[in-house]
Amino acid sequence: MERVDRVERESFVQLYALAAGLGTGSATDGDVVAVWSAHDDDAGFSCIIDLLLATQPEETIRRLEAAARDGGAQVLGIDTHPDLDPNLTYDWFQELGFELDCEECIWWRALGPFEPRPLPEGLELRRVDLETAATFASVLNVGFSYPAEYVRGSIFAAAVGQPGWYHYLAYVDGEPAAASAMFVADGVADCFVAATLPEARGRGAQTALIQRRLADGAAAGCDLATAQSVVTNASPRNFARQGFQPVYRRWIYGKQLT
Repeated sequence: MERVDRVERESFVQLYALAAGLGTGSATDGDVVAVWSAHDDDAGFSCIIDLLLATQPEETIRRLEAAARDGGAQVLGIDTHPDLDPNLTYDWFQELGFELDCEECIWWRALGPFEPRPLPEGLELRRVDLETAATFASVLNVGFSYPAEYVRGSIFAAAVGQPGWYHYLAYVDGEPAAASAMFVADGVADCFVAATLPEARGRGAQTALIQRRLADGAAAGCDLATAQSVVTNASPRNFARQGFQPVYRRWIYGKQLT
């Protein structure tokens, strides 16, 4: 679990450093880090990570909240963890102005040589390069029910071509239909983010993208694959069908800063 947590943290830190020109930022307080996207209103993408490492959690939160506010963050989330101090209850977070935002499931599976199944008819997968990065960003945004030009897609596209980063587009009948990304570090293949255009759902794109990431992660020498998903969409079913096991669930608390 420590390795999975470390790679998730590193993925956000690297990504937001690469996208610094898009309003992203980060700050540290001891071993705890906060990352934020000034133009994204989702607490899952502007959050405090590894609060369990704080020796004085309340002071750490206040200092990182101030840094995020100064950095232009609209909202700040806190990722909880099974090893978090049990005294940090819902009432404790609420006293600091944080409310329950969403629940996530953390998944993992052992990873060895992996051969994806043949793609369904009409489906094609391609690695994203600089020429298709803008298409990737647009598909990711619309799949998340945001406007095509929303900042989140551009932030993820900022890592296209960087070491350890893998970006993919799925095409259905020749048209861009789904997007996903993976970050590889420390022997962990983190299936980071994925979205499908509404009109292309049910064509097997996400299953194919998971299998492609497992194959590429194994080829990169990873022995473990991981993913994070909310518990209210199709992602849990998709990951379970590909051999992922739930490790734990966590609540993300959120607080409006503007």
